[in-house]
Amino acid sequence: MGSTFGSFEIGRRGIHVMQKGSQVAGQNIANANTPGYSRQIMNLKALRPPAVPGVETPPGYGVDVAAINRIKSEFYSNQILQSLTARDYWSQLGETLAALEVIFLEPGDTGINTYLSEFFDAWQEVSVNPESYAARVNLVEQADTLSGVVREMYGRLEDMFIDTEKEINDCITEINVLAEEIANLNKQIVFHEALGKVSNELLDERDLRIQELSELIDIKVLQKESGAVEIMAGGRTLLHDDLFFPLEKVIVFNEETREREFSIQNNFKFKVNPLGGKLQGLLETFNEVLPFYRAAMDDLAYHLVREVNRVHREGFGLEGSTGLNFFEPWEDPMPGDVIISGFEADPGGNITSLGFPPGIPDSRKLLDGEYRLETEVGYNGVSTAETVSSYSRNGQALVSGVDVAVDNELNSSIFFEVTKLDGEDIYLHYSYIHTKVNGDGELQTNVDEGIKKLKAGDNAGVAFGSGDGWTLELNITLEDILNFSEGDKFIIQVSAAGSGSDRIRLESTDGVKAVYAITAASGAFEGEQELQFFQLDESTGEHRKVSLIIGVNGLTTDSDAVFTVGPFQPEHPREYIYQAAAKLKVNPYLIENKDAVAAAGKDRAPGDGANALEIARLREKLIEGLGNTTFEDFFRGLMVDLGVQGREAQRLEYNMNAIYENMAEQAEAVSGVSLDDEMLSMIQFQHSYNAAAKFLSIIDQMLETLINEIR
Repeated sequence: MGSTFGSFEIGRRGIHVMQKGSQVAGQNIANANTPGYSRQIMNLKALRPPAVPGVETPPGYGVDVAAINRIKSEFYSNQILQSLTARDYWSQLGETLAALEVIFLEPGDTGINTYLSEFFDAWQEVSVNPESYAARVNLVEQADTLSGVVREMYGRLEDMFIDTEKEINDCITEINVLAEEIANLNKQIVFHEALGKVSNELLDERDLRIQELSELIDIKVLQKESGAVEIMAGGRTLLHDDLFFPLEKVIVFNEETREREFSIQNNFKFKVNPLGGKLQGLLETFNEVLPFYRAAMDDLAYHLVREVNRVHREGFGLEGSTGLNFFEPWEDPMPGDVIISGFEADPGGNITSLGFPPGIPDSRKLLDGEYRLETEVGYNGVSTAETVSSYSRNGQALVSGVDVAVDNELNSSIFFEVTKLDGEDIYLHYSYIHTKVNGDGELQTNVDEGIKKLKAGDNAGVAFGSGDGWTLELNITLEDILNFSEGDKFIIQVSAAGSGSDRIRLESTDGVKAVYAITAASGAFEGEQELQFFQLDESTGEHRKVSLIIGVNGLTTDSDAVFTVGPFQPEHPREYIYQAAAKLKVNPYLIENKDAVAAAGKDRAPGDGANALEIARLREKLIEGLGNTTFEDFFRGLMVDLGVQGREAQRLEYNMNAIYENMAEQAEAVSGVSLDDEMLSMIQFQHSYNAAAKFLSIIDQMLETLINEIR
């Protein structure tokens, strides 16, 4: 049987417990709108008296608070963290793609494709009216506008790089700040738990910080018995008890793309690989998305410059200029330019330098291949022969403009001969010109030309010489005057009679790409000279006139040197393509000299717009470096992909946000505060409190009665 005074203890405890219950309900009501707050409930336990042998056990010692717990669903919490990580990743990516769409303004009247189309239209107009100054002005202005638009868009891309880098720095700082806050909360929670104190508010604050952290980077949260949490971020430990390991940005230079790339590591230099969250979106923006579109613009600009310049160099301006670039190249040479490589001064020391004359078109350069340049002192006049195959029956020249003169040092007994090997009779047209400046400073010219009949086995030759001060230009043309037949073959011979002559001979090492010798009087080859050779292009049958600048230190011994001709192929092509769009500009010379726009395919041909037409047709050319698409299709496809990626990012962001909102709603149903429920709890605690007080009052009356009776 319990003590009467023990009943007072039961009542007291009841009052205290109900008072605490009211405080818990009041705390819930007060924080009904506090972000991250979880509803708390008070768990009660009945106090049982100890079992004492021989003593009657009372019914109980009353009530006590077992624990004040917060209501939290770990499942919903984890789902919220995962959905926030995915949502903010796609949100960041979507923002990037939307910003790119604004920059490129496609489709629209101010986009690159519009200006590209107007650029090629302007070339078409010049091809129709090549002598029109207005058409040339319009072309240069359209090209300048296109260049300016490309550079302006490229500059805005550069600004996005700068802004993204700032955001990455801010994001890393925010992650480190949150990690430090969570570490401090861990320390406080462990301390409270060790003392048996309630730390629900600290737990809620920590959960809120963890949720904010999940928006920035993918995390895994491990709950420990001590009350602390351990957090893994990007596969590495970010937080352990009250210790956190701050993240830092690492800059790596990509040799292939010429781009800076960012990666993340902790303070122990271990790499962190974010798999979600805003940070991953920013890193992908900086390392992948922006470089991809910048590289695409560079590729477009680079190949536009390369293709237009390639054709433009082959054409002629109104004033006869040729070999000019339309767009200003930013490197010399550019990838793909035909260059001489591997040449070293020959062992004999005769040939000191070798190169192509500046400003000549590719058609005046040797075909790709390996060549040997030989020098021969005291050449004895033995004829050199080359076999030439005809390629047309329409009067096209097989050999034209053969310049065998070297100033006035031409050997006085040079002989140029053409022999027809087979077929019917044809007629050979030849001409040569002597020029010199006389003592009065006047130019004197001596012209001779003629037509000679050739039949199979016969040959026709021209012997010529030069006196002091005379320069000779010899032109031999095979013309379809009569009976020219496809497949006719000829031998062309150049010989220098007598001894005492020197010779420079150029030949391909495979013996296929034949070229002809240059022969001159002894001692003629001295210093740096531009020499012309002829080379048969077997793919077209054309005899190409090619030029070389050869530095000769006097021919003292016979010697030879090997060199290679071919497109320039740098070890890192992106070095030349990188930032091409930022460097795109029209050749300043053409801006000042519109007549130099190379619209003609031939020198000083009135009404000739063949070269301009060829450039206009580049609009439809499939460019290998652009994925075998045209310029316009390449950029159009780029914008289509950008739009698709942007819509996909928006869709996935929407889906992840819907999942988050659904999970948050479910979590709120479990953890959120219902004011109606709390008011009901308050009423329950109030009645229980009143009942406990009434119980104490009755016990007091009973005790008073007992005392009075004893008196």
